[in-house]
Amino acid sequence: MKKSKIVIALLLAAVIVIICANVPTFSWFTRPQTHTGNEFVLGTESNQYNAYNGSGVQIVDTKMSGDDGVTFTESVSNFNGSNLPMYGRNYYCTTIRNTSSTEQNVSLYASTLTSNIVQFALGVNGPTRTYHDYTMLSAGEATKTNGTTMRVYFRRPTDYEEWLSGNYDVKWWDNNDHEGYVPMTDCDSTNHDYYFADIPKTATGMLFKIAGAQDSEKQKFTEDIDFSNTDQSDINSRVYLAYNQYTDYSNVRIGEHQHVDGANIVEYYSTITVTNGSFFDAGIEYPQKIGDVEYYSSDKSVFTVDSKGIIRTVGIGKATLYTKVTGPSYGDIMQVETEVTVAATGNQVYKDVPIVKNIKIPAYNSSDTSDNPAHEVKIYWYVVNNTTAGTALNYTIDNIYLGL
Repeated sequence: MKKSKIVIALLLAAVIVIICANVPTFSWFTRPQTHTGNEFVLGTESNQYNAYNGSGVQIVDTKMSGDDGVTFTESVSNFNGSNLPMYGRNYYCTTIRNTSSTEQNVSLYASTLTSNIVQFALGVNGPTRTYHDYTMLSAGEATKTNGTTMRVYFRRPTDYEEWLSGNYDVKWWDNNDHEGYVPMTDCDSTNHDYYFADIPKTATGMLFKIAGAQDSEKQKFTEDIDFSNTDQSDINSRVYLAYNQYTDYSNVRIGEHQHVDGANIVEYYSTITVTNGSFFDAGIEYPQKIGDVEYYSSDKSVFTVDSKGIIRTVGIGKATLYTKVTGPSYGDIMQVETEVTVAATGNQVYKDVPIVKNIKIPAYNSSDTSDNPAHEVKIYWYVVNNTTAGTALNYTIDNIYLGL
């Protein structure tokens, strides 16, 4: 009995192997839907081949009918899809034929892709494995901006009596005779040793004061700090050390500055406009930020945001995205705001969409008369409706072309 079961299992395994080797539709099994940000997950090799020279290469497009993508219909000149249901797919096969005597490297593009929803994807099963999820693209516009302030730190003298208590301020100035005062914030509520302040990036110098900037009788201050000599930058914050020595009663000498990993956000999105039902990656990483980052939505009925900064739209309207960074050195916090607008769904237009890239097409070989000659490569690709709301997908692809 046991031997008969083993024999049956071996026979079934042999049948599966034969089917896989002979049926071209085996590659249509659904793959995990993966992406890296807003980019393709490319399955091509990194080898560099002879460049496509624009001649001697032909393409023939064929649409496949049926849910299994098996049945070929006659060649098509358009790729319009109407009322594709939720999770439905349309399959295509593009044959690239090299008629030249030179091996070439080509990529296949859609000139213009128009869709009524953003919850769809364009995938390729053979000869590469790629997946382009348009849900992860911004269906609108986003504007990045640089912060207008820079953060400076001060460590007070610990045994100079006049600096042990009081309010601390920064006086700053620039090359255009502008100046101002900014109160300093205590980094550590326990030891009261380190303080920070955010001053304009246009500032060219500053000094630290104690006991109220406007109280001339109680003022005590450091020497002037010239940023041209201290290398204050957008990314690298600095901490300035006040020595306990002084040159006169009202002037404490400033010591050498040192690098500190303070909370910092160099660049971020000031505005984001996305189509309802889509996602947007608003996350920021080093060197655009220093410290641990957190994201918050001011109105979760408009959008939610996860720990990586991925915005998921919920409803039409406007809300604020708060991005907060906590500095690793002293635990100080920097926060910026982004205005997020969620707009109604409309037709989305994408230009020069890559279907598959970096495909090697061997040179034409007249002696290769097989059904699948080496100088012909078949690209099996598809469009899938990824909506979870039951909305039908309508799309058009005006033209398919070859390029580098």
